[in-house]
Amino acid sequence: MKIRKLLLAIGSTILLSPSINAQVFEVNKTQQVISPENKAKVFIDNSTNLMWQDDIEAQTVTKNWQGAIDYCSNLSLAGFNDWRLPDRDTLKALYSKKSYLKNLVSGYYWSSSPLVSDSSRAWGVSFYRGGDDYDGKSGSTYVRCVRDSKNIETLALEN
Repeated sequence: MKIRKLLLAIGSTILLSPSINAQVFEVNKTQQVISPENKAKVFIDNSTNLMWQDDIEAQTVTKNWQGAIDYCSNLSLAGFNDWRLPDRDTLKALYSKKSYLKNLVSGYYWSSSPLVSDSSRAWGVSFYRGGDDYDGKSGSTYVRCVRDSKNIETLALEN
């Protein structure tokens, strides 16, 4: 009899909340779990569905422009290997959220956006004032990579 009542209660809950159950199923279907160790190495911006590199290398690695592009395309971080150098507008948008970043310098970070009028130059964004400026592609500037995170859900693992 107790089992019958329990099954009836479970069935009623399922019938009364189908959208909740469908939502849970969909999350579990596409879920990517990021361990606490890996979560500390990235900043996830849910408003833009972007995951930003935020390990110690984001404040120590400097490269020329092509080196920055290559660095990001070869980066393996937090279990992902589909990183890229952000374009100018995407990087500028990150400036307003810089307080969430753990590893940051107040210098320029390369963007993937070349200067249209001069192919030997590319845009960078200052994390001191938020402005952008261009520099010669052979110059050495900081690198912060980004990836699309819209297809994953992140969870902190419980200890």
